Amino acid sequence: MTDWQNIATWRVLIVDDETANREVFAEMLQFFGAQVTMAANGLEALDHARQSPPTIILTDLAMPKMDGWQMLRSLRADPKLRHIPVL
Repeated sequence: MTDWQNIATWRVLIVDDETANREVFAEMLQFFGAQVTMAANGLEALDHARQSPPTIILTDLAMPKMDGWQMLRSLRADPKLRHIPVL
């Protein structure tokens, strides 16, 4: 179970097609102790989430291959992933 008061227990998946955006968010979260995984689009994010479900997903909406909305619909359709909070 996730301890939302302790960021060191978080596994965060950052999804954005802009490398700089991913890196800025990752750096901030890692500074506070979160474990971070990154993906450049929704398809990559789904692969990461299926292999190692994150605690939370931070996503961009406008991305190539699969946008954030499509990714969210796919997550919500998967019984193993539908519980993951998405921002």
